[in-house]
Amino acid sequence: MPSPGFRTTSELWLEVAWWVGVGALALTMLIALQIIVLRMAARRRQVRDHAMTQTWRPVLNAAMLGEVPANLPRLAARDMMSFLTLWLHLQQSVRGAAGQELNTIAYRLQCDALARRLLARGNRAERVVATLVLGHMQDRSAWDDLLREARELDSAASILALWALVQIDAAQAADTLALPLLRRTDWPLAQLATILQEQRNTWEPALARALGTVEPARLPDALRLLAALRLDLPQAVLQQMLGHDDPDVVAAALRLATSPEALPQVRAHIAHADWRVRVQAARALGPLGNREDVPRLQELLADRQWWVRYRAAQALASLPFLRPAELESLAAGDRFAADIMRQVLAEQAAA
Repeated sequence: MPSPGFRTTSELWLEVAWWVGVGALALTMLIALQIIVLRMAARRRQVRDHAMTQTWRPVLNAAMLGEVPANLPRLAARDMMSFLTLWLHLQQSVRGAAGQELNTIAYRLQCDALARRLLARGNRAERVVATLVLGHMQDRSAWDDLLREARELDSAASILALWALVQIDAAQAADTLALPLLRRTDWPLAQLATILQEQRNTWEPALARALGTVEPARLPDALRLLAALRLDLPQAVLQQMLGHDDPDVVAAALRLATSPEALPQVRAHIAHADWRVRVQAARALGPLGNREDVPRLQELLADRQWWVRYRAAQALASLPFLRPAELESLAAGDRFAADIMRQVLAEQAAA
């Protein structure tokens, strides 16, 4: 019989289990309380955001119409991020004078100073908002901070910084970031094309200069990037690339051969030893070629590489002076040529 005050092992485990249950219940109650607090805070935030929007949207709408109020409503510091979100939403839907009027409001509220602080010390989401704000406001005093952001590894944040720098000074941005742009592989092509499309005349010469300093191993990727962005190279630079010793460079440069001045060099690569070069030469002859190029492309219809035959057939089919019957006759002497021509003609008919 156990002595008074002595507890058996089972009693100790029961006591431990009881305290564990009490602790679990307390923790559950704390979590439930925290959820309630967070929901209440979110609700208050929604109410404040709604009140801010109700106050400021009419002001911003009037500003976009050129009617900037002499006296602005009071904007609490805690509502600044919500205001910037609303301001960005409107700014990204307008152009020209309306955007400048929105900038006038933002400068009067010192949003530029706030955005610079957020860019320097904010979290990732705050830095993204700050980058967009500074770009729309064309705040040159933020240049160095934005340039640092554009060189970061974060692809989403860095390409937004590139956009902001282009808004502030397209020429300086091109001179500073042309080479980094050619070296990066993580920036989405669609966004890059949107950023550069209105600044082609500024960026194309800067990228051509930067191309001369790209490491040889990176040249093919850099040329493919320019082709994907539908940017042009000066003819002298393109001819230099088309005469390169590396077949990868030549094949990539042929993607940029869209001018009649490049036709002689395109023709010179039709019989290149590397099939990848022949593929791109055949593809380039589609929009550039004439009747003089028909025999060259006809010869490629019998190439040992399927892709060469396919691109040659596509190029022939794109020549406006050749009818389907003529195309079939060009491929009649070779089984592989006939097969690939039938395939391309079927694709055209189905398109």
